[in-house]
This record gives sequence, C-alpha cells and structure tokens, in this order.
Amino acid sequence: TVEAVRQLRTMLIDSGIPPEQILIAISSGVANPENMPELKKQLQQLNGNRPPEQITAFRELAFGLRGLLTREEMALAVLIDIGSGNVKSGYFQEETEQLANWTASLETGVPGTIEVAKLIETELASRPAANGDSTPESDWQRRIQVGATIRQRHLLPKLKLFSNRYPFMRSSETVVMIGGATWAMTTVMFPDRMQSQRVEFTSADIREFVARVEAANGGYPTPRWE
Repeated sequence: TVEAVRQLRTMLIDSGIPPEQILIAISSGVANPENMPELKKQLQQLNGNRPPEQITAFRELAFGLRGLLTREEMALAVLIDIGSGNVKSGYFQEETEQLANWTASLETGVPGTIEVAKLIETELASRPAANGDSTPESDWQRRIQVGATIRQRHLLPKLKLFSNRYPFMRSSETVVMIGGATWAMTTVMFPDRMQSQRVEFTSADIREFVARVEAANGGYPTPRWE
C-alpha cells in the first residue's frame, strides 16, 4: 500500500504538482486493519511529515455530491457510490444545506463489491460441483447462480429497507452513480465515450451489461460499439 502511494505521489510531482499541495486521504471503504497506526505513520513520513486524513463515509459522499453536481442538480439528484469497501448513497437537502446520507455498509450491512466477492467464494466452497465435474464454463455458471442467491439474500432486502426509509430515493429525477462497478459497466456499454466526463445510461443498459458479463464465461465482456 505504501509503495503504491509512493509511486502515485511521484507521478503527481513529476506532472508539476508541488509536494506541499499533495494530501493523502484514506477512503472510508478501507477497513481498520491492525496495522493502521503504523500505516498512517509511514504515509506521514512519505508525505513531508503531513499526517494522512481518514475520510468518513459522510464526508466522502458530500465531496462526491459537491464535486459532481451543480447547485441546481443537487436539488433533484441522488448520488449512489458503489465502492469496493462500502456502498454509499445520499442527497443534498436544499432547505437546510445539510446532507442526508445513508452508508449501507455501516448502517444496514449492504456490502461493497469486495465483500460480495468474498460472500460468493464462501458460498461456492460450501457447494461442491455436481458429481465432482468442473469446467471453466460450469464453474462460471455456478458463480452466476450463487451471485443471484447473494443478491436475493444480502442486497435486495437491505436496499428495499433503505428505499422505504428515504422515499426521495424513489422519486428523484436523476440518479448519479459512481464507483468502480459503474465505471466497468459504462466502459463496456459505451466504449466510445470513455473520455467523457459523464455517460448517461438506463436500467436497460444495466440489464444488458449483466447479460454480457454472464455470457463472457469469466472473460472480458464484449463491448457494445454504437
């Protein structure tokens, strides 16, 4: 981790950014490992003795809203951030200028993408292949089936609970999605727009992306060129 940060910091400096303007922030999706104090110490030494800042999910979500949306859009849009460590969603309340937020992984247990992958692996380990037969194609189909089970068991009930708690999530005019999973989907579904700051998509695009992933049998899904 420290070496990766060191390389990124060097790239920033080489591109002309003064070292004193570089701030190291620790995402809310990073779990609190036992070596966190030592990690923070090493990052501080790496960055000119400036201590790293650990960002809470609330602040991370607020940064996303303010960084991606105009003031007018904030009153109409909901932000969903599907991260590897957690899932966050929220909106900006115009009348109070306060952020109403929901952090799924912290409040209701909806996991991020890495945790979902671990759940699938655990479930697969408890379900041996029929007759002991195993091929890349059959293993992939088992993963698809287990993923559907995980979705029904761990994701949908919590998402419904969340949507009932915050009705604005169902009535908002615009949903803005960010995070690695969203990037992967738009890269496959709209490869000709990879340099665009924003890519508009619909629920039908999401369903088609899922179908392309399932058909890829564990490989890279076929991009949809328009």
